[in-house]
Amino acid sequence: MKKLMQYLAQFPFWIDRKFRWLDLRFFRADLEGLRKKMKLAEGYSCIPVWMPVPLLAFLFYGPLIFDRWRGVWLAIGLGAAIIIHLFSCRVFKGLWLAFAQWVILAGTALILYFIASDSARQVDPTLYAHILLPFVLLVSTLGLPFNRLLGDVLFHNKREAYRDSFLKNLGNVQLFVKPFNSPPEMSRFLRAIFLAPLLTPLMLVYPPAFTTLFLDPSRYWYWLLIILAFSWSILAAVHYHKRLTALLYLLKKGFFTGGTRILSLLVIVLAVTRLLGVSYVTTVLDGASRWTIIALLVCLYLTMWLYDYWTQRALSEVLLGLLDPEKKHPGKVKYDYLKGDTTVSGAIQVHGGGRFLAVVPYDPPKQPKKFQAYQPIDLFRTISKQLFGRARAAHTDGNEDRWETANIADHHLETLEQRVVLYHTIPAFLLVVALSVMTYSVFNMEQQAGLTIHQEPLKNSRQVVDLYQEIKRLANGGPVLAIAASGGGTRAALYTYSLLREIQQRGMLDRVVMLSGVSGGSASIAYFSAHRGSLSDDGIPWQQYRSAMAEPYIRDVLAGAGEKRFLYGTRLGQLLTESFERRFINGMRTDTAGVTGKTIGNDQARLGYVAEKWGMGLIFNTAVVGSYNGDDPIQSKCFEIHGEMRKCATSSTAGSRLALTNIAAMTEMSVSSITDGWNIDMPYSIHHDPMILLPAAASLSANFPPVFSNAAVDFERNGKNNRYYVTDGGAVENRALISLLLTLRASIINQPTPDSPLPPVKVLVADASAFSEGYKEDRGVGALGGAKASIASKLIGELTREIDWAYRKLSGKRPAKGPDTRPGVEIVYLPMPKVLRISSAFGTHWMMPENIEIRDPKTFYLKPRRWYRPKGCPVDNLSKQEILKVIDLLFSNNEERNAGANSDAMRKLFEWFAKDDPRNVLDQALR
Repeated sequence: MKKLMQYLAQFPFWIDRKFRWLDLRFFRADLEGLRKKMKLAEGYSCIPVWMPVPLLAFLFYGPLIFDRWRGVWLAIGLGAAIIIHLFSCRVFKGLWLAFAQWVILAGTALILYFIASDSARQVDPTLYAHILLPFVLLVSTLGLPFNRLLGDVLFHNKREAYRDSFLKNLGNVQLFVKPFNSPPEMSRFLRAIFLAPLLTPLMLVYPPAFTTLFLDPSRYWYWLLIILAFSWSILAAVHYHKRLTALLYLLKKGFFTGGTRILSLLVIVLAVTRLLGVSYVTTVLDGASRWTIIALLVCLYLTMWLYDYWTQRALSEVLLGLLDPEKKHPGKVKYDYLKGDTTVSGAIQVHGGGRFLAVVPYDPPKQPKKFQAYQPIDLFRTISKQLFGRARAAHTDGNEDRWETANIADHHLETLEQRVVLYHTIPAFLLVVALSVMTYSVFNMEQQAGLTIHQEPLKNSRQVVDLYQEIKRLANGGPVLAIAASGGGTRAALYTYSLLREIQQRGMLDRVVMLSGVSGGSASIAYFSAHRGSLSDDGIPWQQYRSAMAEPYIRDVLAGAGEKRFLYGTRLGQLLTESFERRFINGMRTDTAGVTGKTIGNDQARLGYVAEKWGMGLIFNTAVVGSYNGDDPIQSKCFEIHGEMRKCATSSTAGSRLALTNIAAMTEMSVSSITDGWNIDMPYSIHHDPMILLPAAASLSANFPPVFSNAAVDFERNGKNNRYYVTDGGAVENRALISLLLTLRASIINQPTPDSPLPPVKVLVADASAFSEGYKEDRGVGALGGAKASIASKLIGELTREIDWAYRKLSGKRPAKGPDTRPGVEIVYLPMPKVLRISSAFGTHWMMPENIEIRDPKTFYLKPRRWYRPKGCPVDNLSKQEILKVIDLLFSNNEERNAGANSDAMRKLFEWFAKDDPRNVLDQALR
């Protein structure tokens, strides 16, 4: 125990020795190693030589630097830029090196920004323009030439006065102060441990916060505790040993000064919100690749470090010029001081990016240098402080001149400190203003349309579906099927796939006459409709279907979020549309299931083609949050003044529906419900453009808030431009059932009695909405979602009774005696098993996790945590491949499930959803 205490007490001194060696090794201005051979940046540390190299790579390749190979010519261009940079480090010295580096960085950013094709995207294997280019241009301009000029302006008129106070008295000041090393005390080390979180809380939590951003959620707490303990021990050593204040300064300089402070605070906030489970943050961080997060942070830190380096370097050279009788921007000045009766020759030089180092030459040669590091302004404080000390010592001799010298130096120190504050504040203020203006202009720019509707076909066109005629055509052979696919992102898309596959295996796929979707359900029916021909048979096409639904679409969106076009009104929803198109139409796949996607033509993936080829009705439901109506005189007048639809839009239409469909009977008039002049209707804006791509329609229905901003849909009516702003269709009604029932009602109302009996209609509701039974105090927020679902259920019940009565009426009179045997309309509710919809299961945000935690939904009240498992709360983890296998077996019989389950966790999962097994409901409905 005694040895352990001694080791802990000596730990800070060991860190001091290692840090001093690293400090001299990496931040000294003397040339050595490769820099000495190449003669690079003489008089500077290695920072301006090597830091721009990865920054140039980020400029050429974008934030996702290792994402993909972008061709030989881009690699050659990067190599040429690096060679030019290294050549400038060899040729230029002093002030000109900063200007040369600015020309290289700013010039590279400008050239790449303008030569990149406007059509180039992050997913393309070529150069593309990204938002880092203007950011680096702005930061480098403020950090290099501007700060140089600003330093000269701020200190020019007082340079001679400062030299009189500090340069003339420099030889009388002792800058080498040997720190007092008190004997090791365990009590002092314990005090340092308790002081660490009180004096440096942000630096304590930053390392674990940084790792939280890219750690797998299942490993949070294990690594967090280890990294927190390491961070705590280092900071305790810093507070224990006064010599380690230089280490504290470097940590602050690297992560909590200037632009890096804002970046580090953002990292901490994101980490805290992720640990608290804030939906928006967890969606983004869980959806993004770890390398995406790391690369983006490294790029931003490199940019700000280079800015801080040149800002501090310029200030250090200007301040060091106050201690040089001739030069304005020296890298080193002479420092001769008295040691007893002997004059010792030394020097003060710029060290690293912003410190002064007082050094003495080797004497004898093999002994280490004597050195003392200072922050720039602290060197002048030390001079002023020692002048007052000499004045007090000479006061007994009646020498008042020294008091006057000390007072003048103190006055000049005060003005010097003020100018240093101004030096840091002015460029920082300009940077914040520039970034704020840029951000404001981007988010307030007129939004580009996510979809433009060009044409509406005639009612008798072959590119729209006559639903009633399709039902009559299928009069023989059993019931016809209409499917409502609910929202729920990846979970809902996979559940809809599972239901459609079961229908195909039962030989009833040709009897599906209508599909209505929201969010994840919309994506699934879009893929199904586009590949309807190949999905008639079992096998590889269905594996491709499942693989497509499990793709990481949110990762595609986040990877492309740095493209230049976002500076000009493009929104994230466009990236989701493009991701759907690549994976639905062009066959692009990751290795989710080891299945190569199938490429189809765009014409096969349009609303009109599905109607003409398969006679299958589709409804893609979105939720309206605002609209611009060109027919409205007030809004049109506003548009004439402002020229932007967004500024003239109204929210009076919020909560209504915009539906994209190929069903002729679904019109704004046919689905309305106006009684006695009082419009108590939920308005619909319905569009039948046959050229709409299915991935685009699905994307509009699936751009869930708050990750995706509202999408803009443009169309022309009565010769006037109109625009709707829409979001995820589940914001209005998450089961996509009301639109389906209204369309079915519109299709059968006022139809003549058919010559032959109509088939029964089974409306299959594939509901994969989130499930939660646990109560929590939420100030009434939970009632919002619950009320919406309850009101929708009430309306669904009333609509179903009305439609069933009207449909039976078409088949003739009811029998005088016995039950009503006429074919009718039946709602078959097929909720996904609760164990897969509970909050701990896989989520909805277009990202299939690698591992999924499952537990018995009957134990919801036990509330397990990652670090705590209550007794009686069984919890298991399933891999992605196991969950996909479960999805395939959802509608299988028990024998097939037992044969397909390859783990105890899968078998337990099947046991847990025995009571709400969707197969039992489907068997009973279709027997």
